[in-house]
Amino acid sequence: MSLKDNKKTAFHEEDFYRFTWLSNPRFSPDGTRIGVGLRRVNAARDGYRDSVGILDVANLNLTEYTSGEFSDSFCDLSSSHILFLSADRASLGGQLYVMPLFGGEARRLATLSGDVKTGCFSPDGTRVAALVAREGGDPLTRDENENEKDKKKKVLKPYVVEKLPYKRDGKGLVDQKRTQVLILDALSGDVLAQTNMPHGISSYRFTPDGAGVLLVTPLTDEPYRHETRVVLWEIATGREFLVSTGSESIEQASVAPDGSHWVGIGSTFEFYGATQPTLYRGALQEEACAAERYVDESFLYGVHAVGMSDMRGHETLPGPLFMADGQCVLAPVSHEGRVSLAVFSPDGKFSWRINEPCEVYAYAYHAGTDTVAYLATDVTQPGELFLSEADGIKQVTDVNPWLRERMIAPVTDSYRPADDGVPLHTFVMESARADAMEVSRARDGKTPVVLQIHGGPHAMYSHSFVFEFQLLAAKGYAVVYGNPRGSFGYGQAFVERCMGDYGGRDFADLMNLLDATLEERPDLDRDALGVTGGSYGGFMTNWIVGHTSRFRAAVTQRSISNWISFYGVSDIGYEFTERELHWRLRDTPFTDIDHLWRMSPLRYASDVNTPLLILHGENDLRCPIEQGEQLYTALAALGKEVAFVRFPGANHDLSRTGHPGLRVARYQHMVEWFQRHLS
Repeated sequence: MSLKDNKKTAFHEEDFYRFTWLSNPRFSPDGTRIGVGLRRVNAARDGYRDSVGILDVANLNLTEYTSGEFSDSFCDLSSSHILFLSADRASLGGQLYVMPLFGGEARRLATLSGDVKTGCFSPDGTRVAALVAREGGDPLTRDENENEKDKKKKVLKPYVVEKLPYKRDGKGLVDQKRTQVLILDALSGDVLAQTNMPHGISSYRFTPDGAGVLLVTPLTDEPYRHETRVVLWEIATGREFLVSTGSESIEQASVAPDGSHWVGIGSTFEFYGATQPTLYRGALQEEACAAERYVDESFLYGVHAVGMSDMRGHETLPGPLFMADGQCVLAPVSHEGRVSLAVFSPDGKFSWRINEPCEVYAYAYHAGTDTVAYLATDVTQPGELFLSEADGIKQVTDVNPWLRERMIAPVTDSYRPADDGVPLHTFVMESARADAMEVSRARDGKTPVVLQIHGGPHAMYSHSFVFEFQLLAAKGYAVVYGNPRGSFGYGQAFVERCMGDYGGRDFADLMNLLDATLEERPDLDRDALGVTGGSYGGFMTNWIVGHTSRFRAAVTQRSISNWISFYGVSDIGYEFTERELHWRLRDTPFTDIDHLWRMSPLRYASDVNTPLLILHGENDLRCPIEQGEQLYTALAALGKEVAFVRFPGANHDLSRTGHPGLRVARYQHMVEWFQRHLS
C-alpha cells in the first residue's frame, strides 16, 4: 500500500506542538508499578508542562496522576507515594511534593531554601534525599513569603570574577551555591541530616540498607581539573568516608547489594572530551583506595549514552545498576549507531541485554523480577517505554499515536569507505513528500539532498527519531548523515582522530561518505546539495562552504567561526581550545596564533560562494553569538549572500530545550532557506 493510498500526510513544522516525551522511569519497590515523567508543549505559555504517569505492570495501563495547570516533574516512586518536583504550585521556586499512590492530594514535603534539583526515596520509603544547590550560610528552609520578598529586595550588584570558569551555558554567571544532599522525613518533611561538601555533589545514591548515601563530589573547582572523589556518607552519624583516591572522573556510582564495593561510570579525561568512559570498581572500606577498571581492556566502546536527537533535553541516566546476582551491573554502551544496555560481570566480560537498532536514553531495573524498564527511540518514534523480561521485549506505551497519521521517512544505514579505506557509518533518510510537491525536483527527476553534521564533535548519530530530519524529508529532501572520525561509537582511536586537525580528516570523511552515497544512489541530485549542522556541526558547515562550492545552500547553527576569540568568550573556550585543537596559551604566546587562525572558518570568508543562513541564540555561552556576528559581518561586507537570524533568550540548547515557539521558528527558517535555494 502506498503512502497516498493510506491517506497519510507529511509532517509540518507545527507538528512539534503535538509530541509527548517520556523520561526517568522508576520501579516501585515491589516491581508492580513504573513511574515515568511526561512532557508536552504548553503553547499558551510558550513553554512545557510536565506530569507524572504510573504504569501498572500487570495490565499495562498508564495513568496520568498529575495534570492540568501545574507542571510536575517526576522524581521517584515508593510503595505508597509519588515524589515529584513542581515549580508552579506556589511562588517558591522548585519544591518537592509527595502524593499518595492510592488516592489523595499532593502536599509540599518541605519549603527548602536554595534551588531544589531533584529527590529520591530511601529503599524503605521513610526518607527522601533531596539534591539542593545552596550557599553554605543559607538556612535549610524558608518562609513561604520569602520568594516574593526577595524579588522586591533585588538590587543590581557587581559580579567579581577571580577564577575560571565563571559562566556556564544555560545557567549564566557561576554563583557560590554548591549542590548538597538533604535527608528529609518522608512524612513530616523535617530535615534529618545534610552534607557539607566544599565543592558540591555531582551524583548520589542511597546504599541498599538506606543507612548511607554514596556521593560523587569534585576534587576541586580549579580549571582544567576533572577528578572526582567517591564518598560514603553515614547518615546517622554524619561521618564521611573517602573511598576512592584515583585520578578518574566518576559520573555516577552504585553500591553492591552486600555493601562490599561500588561500581561507577567514569573517565580519565586522557583525551579530554574524546575519552571513552568505562566502568570502575572500588572497595567500600574506611581506608580509601584507587578504583580499578571493571571492564576488560579489549572492550572497544564507551560505557555511556551519546545518541543525538532533538526530541529531548539532557536526560540524567542512573549509571550502573546491580543485577539480581549482586555482582553483574547493567550499563549503557554507545556503539556503531546504537545505544544499548549491556551486562558487565566482575571478570570484565559483557553480554547484551538490549541491543536493537535504537537509542536507549533512560532505564531502570528491578532485581526481584529481573526486569529492565527502558525508554528508547528509533527512526520511527521519539521515545516509548519498553520492558525486557525473561520472555523477551515488549513495548508498553503508545504516547504519540497521532504519528500513524504521518508519513515516516524510512532510513537505511551502511558503511561507506573513506579515501584511506576506513569504513564510515552512513545513514540515508528517504524523501517522504505529500501529494503536492513542496520542493521542485530537477528536470531529470532526481531528489535534492541535505547533509546533516552532528555537534560535539565527540557525539554519535544513531537509530533515533530526529524531527528536524523528518521535516526536511517531508519537504522533499533526502537527508544524509553519518559519523566521521571524531565520533563516539567506533573505538578510542576513531573518536580522538580529529583532535588538533579540525577541518582535516573530519572534513574529508564527510565528503567521502556523501560522495559514496551519491555514487551508489543515482536518483539523488548531486547538483542540488544543502548542508547544515549545529555547534561543531556549525563549525564544519562554515568550514565546508569556505573550502568547496559544491553546496547550493547552507544553514549554520550555534556555530564557531573564529577560534581565537572563542578561546576567551566561550564558557569552555580556554580548555576546549587547548585540548581539542592542541594549542596551549601557557606554552604558546598570543603572538603565535597561526594554528588557531588556520582552523578558523572566518579566515576563508572571501572564498564562500554558497548562500549561508546563520541561526544563533543570543544567550548562547558555549558558542557565543559573537561567533555568528563575526561571520555575518565579514560575509555581508564582502557582498556574499548571507542572512542572520537571532533567537532572543536562547542558549546553546535551543534545538533541544528552547522555547517551543523559537524551536518552530528555527525549523521554519531552515526549511524556507533550503526551499529558496534548492528548488
